[in-house]
Amino acid sequence: MAAKLEPKDDDQDPGEGNDEEAIRSGPLTRQESRALEKFDERRQSGVHSGAPMLSEFVKRLVRAWLPSAAAIPLASGSRAERRGAPSEHIETLLSTNKTLLGQPIAYPAQGPARVTADIITIDAGAETGWHEHDVPLVAYVVKGELTVDYGEEGTHVYREGDVIVEAIGKPHNGHNAGPGVVRLFAVFLGADGVPDTVAARPPA
Repeated sequence: MAAKLEPKDDDQDPGEGNDEEAIRSGPLTRQESRALEKFDERRQSGVHSGAPMLSEFVKRLVRAWLPSAAAIPLASGSRAERRGAPSEHIETLLSTNKTLLGQPIAYPAQGPARVTADIITIDAGAETGWHEHDVPLVAYVVKGELTVDYGEEGTHVYREGDVIVEAIGKPHNGHNAGPGVVRLFAVFLGADGVPDTVAARPPA
């Protein structure tokens, strides 16, 4: 059963509990209570031009059917709040169209695209072994320092916080010469049926 309308200052509303009384539930402010009383007076006298009072009644009707409506922002208001909220802070770590060796980035076309994300851990003193990638690879050094030998292309050292686009089709070997582990977050932009990494012979 719907609760009787009560102003928030604890003054009792002596309404008679008709159908509208049953619909209008929940605590009212004194101003809302007076507005509804004025609306009832106008309705009873045959005057229906009191739009502000009608608006108050409709507001209470909505609250009766959906008690949580007052806590839910309207869609238009939500969009405005999002536009006015502080922006996300975006730090671009890398933006390039070439690998670290200056090769143009080319995506494999042998099959449907496949993205693979890996966490690669290399123990202290360990090596990756000579290998190559036939698909683009973006790597972020989460922890440690990795020395990579590219043969005649030279040696590169990658430290914590570095982001690289690895060489494509070039044999290389990674070595963790530090006292702790090296951890990489690697994303391969490959294709079905195309291996992300393949073993390779060391350069002569």
